[in-house]
Amino acid sequence: MEVKRYVESLCEAHGPELEDVFLAAVRRYYDRHGDELLDITGRTKAGLINDYIFSGIRQVLGVLAGFEIIEDGNRRFIGYESKLLIRIKKLRKLGSKRLPSVNRTHSSELFNTQRNMELFPDRAVNAYLGYVLNDENGAIDKVAFLYPSRQGTISWTVEVQASRIQRSLDIDIVPLVSVRPRVKIRGTSNDGAVGESS
Repeated sequence: MEVKRYVESLCEAHGPELEDVFLAAVRRYYDRHGDELLDITGRTKAGLINDYIFSGIRQVLGVLAGFEIIEDGNRRFIGYESKLLIRIKKLRKLGSKRLPSVNRTHSSELFNTQRNMELFPDRAVNAYLGYVLNDENGAIDKVAFLYPSRQGTISWTVEVQASRIQRSLDIDIVPLVSVRPRVKIRGTSNDGAVGESS
């Protein structure tokens, strides 16, 4: 399988759905958390957006043939046709490149070097599906697949429907589970009301 061409064909077939999910997730984040933006750290923000993205993926892609949602503890992936294992990540700028924002863990090392994650067939290829968030206007500037080589570097990038990125949205993501802050603030309950400290 020529991986880059395979990913390009996935983008041609499902680019609009992928883009809609990302745009709707960001819109949902700003609609629900707009008043709290100054109090939310970058990592918490990325975690909330990621939760909304996965809710959208379950709704939109989870029902399409070939897509499979894979969850193992706090690790979440998208499988495609048993050939591609996809991990969603915010992209950060490093020099002139955009790279996935990833903490160094055993799992991320396996993923970044194309080793078997034991969640999907051995023949599957690992790829990131990343997004570039524009904080100034609450939009997404780019959605792209990134391929980590066996050496742990990004070999290539394939953008998803870049020409449609700023258009209006057709879907509204409804979280399948309630999205709570990942860090509890002492003296408050998860809904932000003052409560007993833990």
